[in-house]
Amino acid sequence: MISVERGIEYIDLEKEAPWELAYRPPLSWPYNGVISFNNVGFRYSLDGPLVLKDLGAYIFSRKKEALLHLPLQPQVLTLTHPLHPGHV
Repeated sequence: MISVERGIEYIDLEKEAPWELAYRPPLSWPYNGVISFNNVGFRYSLDGPLVLKDLGAYIFSRKKEALLHLPLQPQVLTLTHPLHPGHV
């Protein structure tokens, strides 16, 4: 397949949903809240060993920072959207 044919094939693909929806909740929603988790472990596969252990995090509403608890050193992370720097 040559590049022109591939381009035509991509043009004919079904369109994805738009990045932004027509309805957006009001800016004051949610007014407050926290996403938190404690003592979480991550592994690469279901039967593999834990590669990250005893993690915890707090993500606060309307903030661009999160508090990440590593076993021996707390960290503050700045959250950004990968395609829109400065936006969460």
